[in-house]
Amino acid sequence: MTYNVSSGMLNQFDMVDHAVLIKQLGCSFGIAGNVLCVAAVPDPPVSIIVRCNSVNRTAEIWWQPGKENYAPILNFIVQYNTSFQPDLWYNIATNVSQNSRRIVVTMSPWGNYTFRVMSRNKIGLSLPSFQSRNVCHTEPGVPDTNPENVIGEGDQPGNLVIFWTVGHTLTVVVFLLSVTKDVSQSQLLSDYPFKSNLAFDKQRNKMLTDVIIVAIL
Repeated sequence: MTYNVSSGMLNQFDMVDHAVLIKQLGCSFGIAGNVLCVAAVPDPPVSIIVRCNSVNRTAEIWWQPGKENYAPILNFIVQYNTSFQPDLWYNIATNVSQNSRRIVVTMSPWGNYTFRVMSRNKIGLSLPSFQSRNVCHTEPGVPDTNPENVIGEGDQPGNLVIFWTVGHTLTVVVFLLSVTKDVSQSQLLSDYPFKSNLAFDKQRNKMLTDVIIVAIL
């Protein structure tokens, strides 16, 4: 996408200054002397500052936008990662107003968090900013929620696969609830950090009636 820049913007400069300014703006001369500016995704946000509050498990994040590149910024996206999975980044806020330069987010217990910010215009999404220098630490505690969307289904005869979704800082403990002679009994199978499914032989417990997934830290 290209934009014409009015010559009135440049009439206070001589022709040498025109060429220097146009190059600095990322523009070029088009046909008949028109100045063409190509719109692009924004530059990454800069000046990322984070203030941590470990008592109430919040982080206050500040940033400044990068260059718009001839298409106004529409919104910002704030992401975080943790020491559990440092190479994976997750969205914590996906539609922060283009006028905002600050956001307060809540963190889960027992984690080490860093943050980064991206900006979006109608051309697309910017590259991420540098991640925050300081790391926010949260104290140990019970998870805010248990795993959700628990599904048990077989993928082959005699086999049961359990699926769930869970927060990124949770360690999941799987409980198998079975019934034997009308007596309910919960059996702890094992813990499976960062997994989202578990397969086992259903023949080991033919009276299986339900599955409960419990999160612990």
